[in-house]
Amino acid sequence: MSGLVIADLSSGRANIPHEIGFAMGLKKGLILIHNGTDAEADEHTPSNIKMYEQIRFNQDYHKLETELKAKLIDYYKL
Repeated sequence: MSGLVIADLSSGRANIPHEIGFAMGLKKGLILIHNGTDAEADEHTPSNIKMYEQIRFNQDYHKLETELKAKLIDYYKL
């Protein structure tokens, strides 16, 4: 029922892209995040969603907080 999905690609689990596709099919807002290096993010991100922006923060939780807050403000028009 949520209008927005935050998907964490950090684990590289195979089900995450399916959940992202399901959210897209339901026309949900989507924020992709990844905690790791750019090389790990490239490895964990399937080719069919590589074109979507990700918040990559590699243990920099201040960066995650700042960028996620900006995305939420933009999404909810706050």
